[in-house]
Amino acid sequence: MKASKKLAPLLVASAVVALMAALAAAPATATRTVKVTSSISISSKNLRFSGKVTAPGYEPCVQQRKVILYKVVSGGPDQAVGETRTSLKGNWTITPQGSAGISLARFYAKVGKVSEGTAGTIYICKAARSRTVGANPARARGPEPGEEVTVKTTTTINPYGSGGKVSAAYAACREGRTVVIKQQGKGKIGSATTNAKGAWSVEPAYKGSPPLKVWAEVKPITQATAGPIYKCLAATSRTVTINGG
Repeated sequence: MKASKKLAPLLVASAVVALMAALAAAPATATRTVKVTSSISISSKNLRFSGKVTAPGYEPCVQQRKVILYKVVSGGPDQAVGETRTSLKGNWTITPQGSAGISLARFYAKVGKVSEGTAGTIYICKAARSRTVGANPARARGPEPGEEVTVKTTTTINPYGSGGKVSAAYAACREGRTVVIKQQGKGKIGSATTNAKGAWSVEPAYKGSPPLKVWAEVKPITQATAGPIYKCLAATSRTVTINGG
């Protein structure tokens, strides 16, 4: 009996060691990581932006996602002008903060990266950026007072190099423009000023014998008005060849 009492503690200790070894050898529950690609759409109407976050394969990656709307700033950094959370179906809507320059600005939206966990699986919902869009200028107001607006200019020239028309989106960049007529190898051979409709005419002082190559150049100008400040860009017409006869 005494020997049995001495063996009992040894048997218990051996059993505990064996159990611990079995637990240590048992494989731990693995955590799986799944990366889910997200995308975000954007559209604008009456200075209001909306869109939808989609994430094929895992619905929670579209719900309650944080969306930030950015205004594109020349030279950067771009400016955050509003944020929101998506609905249960991934929809979002933002009205930008502030109004100066919005009607002519460009915008895009970003949705941030998040992680969603379930038993044994972690879903990483990737970040995404939308395309860049305008603020529906067709329905919006025009440029703000004092705002600088860069305006593209074009000009035509007739086959004789004696007239043409300057075109621009704003009247301030059509009227009173200086047009210089140049001849290849000879330089300036005439100049004119456009009328209210952008038309111009001149009697060029041609130099040399035909054929002569002639074109028109419109000088850049900045027009300060009671409203916006228009920076009217330079323009060059096509080249026409004037033959004798």
